[in-house]
Amino acid sequence: FTRIASQAPSVVVLLSPNNFAAGKGPFIATNRVWNASTEKALAPAESIIHDLVQQGVVNLNDQPFEKEHGIFNIIPYIKKFFPVTTVIPIIVKDTASDTEVDALGAVLSRVLPADALVIGSFDFSHYLPLPAAEFHDTKSITVLKSFDYEGIKTLDIDSKPGLRLLLKIFDAQGARHFGLLNHSNSAKVVGDATIMETTSYITGLFTQGEAIQEKAFTMLAVGDLMLDRNIRKVIKDKNKWYPFQKILRFLDGQDITVGNLEGGLTNFKPKPLHPMNTTFTFDEALAPFLKKLGFTTFSLANNHTRDFGAKGFAQTKENLTKVGLHYFGDYFNQDHVSVVQEVRGVKVGFVGYHALYGKGFDAVLKELTKLRSSVDFLVVMPHWGIEYNNGFSKLQQKQAHAMIDAGADLVLGGHPHVIQPLEVYKNAMIFYSLGNFVFDQMFSVATQQGLAVGISFSPHEVTYTIFPTRSRALQVALMNAKERATQLHIIAARSIMSPAHKIQLQQGSITFKK
Repeated sequence: FTRIASQAPSVVVLLSPNNFAAGKGPFIATNRVWNASTEKALAPAESIIHDLVQQGVVNLNDQPFEKEHGIFNIIPYIKKFFPVTTVIPIIVKDTASDTEVDALGAVLSRVLPADALVIGSFDFSHYLPLPAAEFHDTKSITVLKSFDYEGIKTLDIDSKPGLRLLLKIFDAQGARHFGLLNHSNSAKVVGDATIMETTSYITGLFTQGEAIQEKAFTMLAVGDLMLDRNIRKVIKDKNKWYPFQKILRFLDGQDITVGNLEGGLTNFKPKPLHPMNTTFTFDEALAPFLKKLGFTTFSLANNHTRDFGAKGFAQTKENLTKVGLHYFGDYFNQDHVSVVQEVRGVKVGFVGYHALYGKGFDAVLKELTKLRSSVDFLVVMPHWGIEYNNGFSKLQQKQAHAMIDAGADLVLGGHPHVIQPLEVYKNAMIFYSLGNFVFDQMFSVATQQGLAVGISFSPHEVTYTIFPTRSRALQVALMNAKERATQLHIIAARSIMSPAHKIQLQQGSITFKK
């Protein structure tokens, strides 16, 4: 506010979430006079508000503004720095469609005077520990800089349509240059990095100029996902949200979320519930749910996606395709081994390798070599190793190095159902096993733990942030700060990397400069 106080706008538009979904319609404005009982009352821009109501793009209702902190917490600053301005507060429901948002944005761009100031009052990453919040904020800042409307759809912010509206107004006025002034978090504000539920704050100015189109993306990778046996039962007995209830916010907030789908999405009848049953099928109705959770991509290169034969595998691919989910990999290492996704101009390649089949490694190397020249970041997900063994074999290490030599930037292993050591080889990361993400192997602590990896890619560097997870009562959650620190020290002690990288790992992330 100090930076822009000299501009003295005649009108200030203040956009905020409709946090309580109050009132009718997607957008609500008010004609109330703020601080009316004092000499420093702040008047509404009545004629413009009336115009917006007449054009049918907002509804008028004073009542919802009584509790809307996104509005009344900012009003005093507007009055202090712009004492003679008028104000147009608008609250935005989460249910506002892109069409409705764009229509209001177009009208505001026409009716606002040239000196109008538009303010967005939004909170970023919610209810996550500091490392996870900062990982999500990496994408948020990139979206703001690049005016990435598609990226808003999976942003960790308290009003996705509100932010779209803000950017649409600035876009129409040619104010596409975002300057970051401050990036903080409630954990930093109070000086306690162990808080499990925080809020992030991103402050900046949009000014005349072009957007910064930075080739950057974020990705979250998780381990084995199994939705049969006891997971199927708990979904039936409770609800489909139950296994993910404690990690929902974490799954939504990055560009790509990838995991190993340890079974098929079919209409086949499941085998009777028994701990020795290892023939898996997941309810095909869960496909749209997995997308809603935030998943974008699945590896099918494992020993369970063909548990119900070629027909079950075909159903799985069809069910994923119908809801817009990407997949790659095959039991036989020959069918749809790879897939390429593009995010903000960055091409990300995925290759699957099912080592337990015993054939096809040369084909995987060939696929990696072929993709290398056409993608910016190349990931291979091998399904390999010995179940419940906390170490990897010399053959796995040899294959991991060969895959990196063939062009892979990142190796994300699965199948052992426990966490295995990490390795840095030629500035590429190898995760020999991420362990379980959602699985019902409750017979040991190790099989109820896993790793989620947050990857932040930019033209200048790649950062890997490690998020240990644990499951209790079939619910996966991020480890708390103490548990995370302990787990990271254990992993670092067993991993193959330089002392400098081990220190980074113990602190939670490893960065490679380009």
